[in-house]
Amino acid sequence: MGEAPADYLEFAAARSGPLLRTACLLTGDWHLAEDLVQETLHLPHGGTVSDLNASDDLIQLVYDDGRGKNMVQVDAQYDMTAFLAGHMGCAGVEGDCEATTLADGTEVKKVEGPSEKGGSAVVWLVDILYPDGRRVAVREVDSYAESAPVTRPRPALSMDELLAIARDKRYFTG
Repeated sequence: MGEAPADYLEFAAARSGPLLRTACLLTGDWHLAEDLVQETLHLPHGGTVSDLNASDDLIQLVYDDGRGKNMVQVDAQYDMTAFLAGHMGCAGVEGDCEATTLADGTEVKKVEGPSEKGGSAVVWLVDILYPDGRRVAVREVDSYAESAPVTRPRPALSMDELLAIARDKRYFTG
């Protein structure tokens, strides 16, 4: 990611969700924070992270495993049950979609489809809605941005890896 400005760690910590905020403040070192973000988001080792953007409920970054840039976004939200009612299934979804409800009532939707922003980018999505209304949506694009040119033949992370990211309940701590 390069060298961070001296005040960047405080800025990033103030504008970041609990996980990134902790990484920045505990390490005091942007390169170590980058490693913690990769570990926290279960990104494969050996890749690089750039263009990091984070807020209380969103982490968005570009991950490059050496085969091309790949956008990854994690969005964690509360109280989404009513808002998502009827939207955790595959009806009307373009692309390959699989929707399941787990024994505990958790709804999981996986989609491999075209970008909503046009172009040739492919978006992979894992969307989890827990019975208590917490939601984690993980999106991955085979480019550095959803509307940008494709930079790799397919997204870097598998659907199972996206599911592991989405199932991590640490997004709701802090």
